[in-house]
Amino acid sequence: MIKALLQLTSLQSFLLFLFLIFTRTHKISNYFLAAFALIVSILCFFRSMEDVSFYIQYPHLMRVEWGMLLLLWPLVYLFVKYFLSLSPNIDSKDVIHFVPYAVNLIILLPFFLQNAESKIQMINHYTPFITQGFYGYNVYFKVLSIVVGIQSLVYTSMIMGTVKSHKASIEQLFSDTSRFGASWFYIIVYGMVGLSMLYIMSLSLNATSLFLEDYLWLFFLGLFLMIVFLSYRSFYQPFYSQTIPAMVGIPVENLAVKSTYAESGISEMAIQKLASELTHIFENEKRYLKADLNVAELSESIGAPRQYLSQVLSQHFHKSFYDYVNDYRVKEFKSRLSSGKYSHLTLIGLAFECGFNSKSSFNSVFKKSTGITPSAFAATVKKS
Repeated sequence: MIKALLQLTSLQSFLLFLFLIFTRTHKISNYFLAAFALIVSILCFFRSMEDVSFYIQYPHLMRVEWGMLLLLWPLVYLFVKYFLSLSPNIDSKDVIHFVPYAVNLIILLPFFLQNAESKIQMINHYTPFITQGFYGYNVYFKVLSIVVGIQSLVYTSMIMGTVKSHKASIEQLFSDTSRFGASWFYIIVYGMVGLSMLYIMSLSLNATSLFLEDYLWLFFLGLFLMIVFLSYRSFYQPFYSQTIPAMVGIPVENLAVKSTYAESGISEMAIQKLASELTHIFENEKRYLKADLNVAELSESIGAPRQYLSQVLSQHFHKSFYDYVNDYRVKEFKSRLSSGKYSHLTLIGLAFECGFNSKSSFNSVFKKSTGITPSAFAATVKKS
């Protein structure tokens, strides 16, 4: 059963690899995800062939897959980084992510250079880790497994930080972020967290087990689920293809949100004036009712640079553009629902009238702002 699942995962991963290689959108990020799929395919193939007869027949394939786990988490990190990045070129510094695997190859090189007879003699017939062999390489295999576990935690944290940073950036620019597809990145983050936990748990079980059973199949089951998800997203729900600059006309060099505004040049009096103007516009003109309102459009209409507008929102209101606009939408929703004049609309219908553009976004924003769900608030209004 496990062998069949491994072979299925290997085949599915290879098909995903081919699909991503020939997909035109997001070329750079696709290459990293394709490499991830190819590595998974290779790992699952070798895992499904883990028996003495296979390595006696093909001794030069022994230990070829050793260390490939060192590539999985860095490749997913680089995929996320370049998919969310506006840069069309690969940063040469990113080669550092592959240094651990290169070191692994150097350590294994003396073994790879041995002849077939020598390799066959090193096969251990009495352990499920058939290609571990004896002597120093047996110790190295255990050290390598621990290094992979530590690396998985480090890169999972890096992936999570990259996604959160991207989310914070687009919330400084847009009042509706649902069309950017960032939410599915959190599934990748949770998936990589799950893979890390499964790998570390497998190592712990293998180390403490009194039997010769190999618990690493739990990790490969997680890989199977990850590949199924990525295949579904790639084949049936393509990733968003428009970049932020193309959607709102903001030059690439102006997209970075400043973390400090000390050198912006705007005075405290100007901040107060712009804050008052924003409040007036939102409370009287109700700009927030426009579902696709973005910071570039708003800054142009009030004649203030986008950087000043972001600074006012951050320093005076202590909110991102996303939170500022959606807080007004929540207030509008609560006001209209309480008035009783919109009883002919469903809750989501009323939410759309107030500027929201998706059910999931509305529910998330409303609960964050009020602490309760829209239906719970509606029930309270109905009772009163």
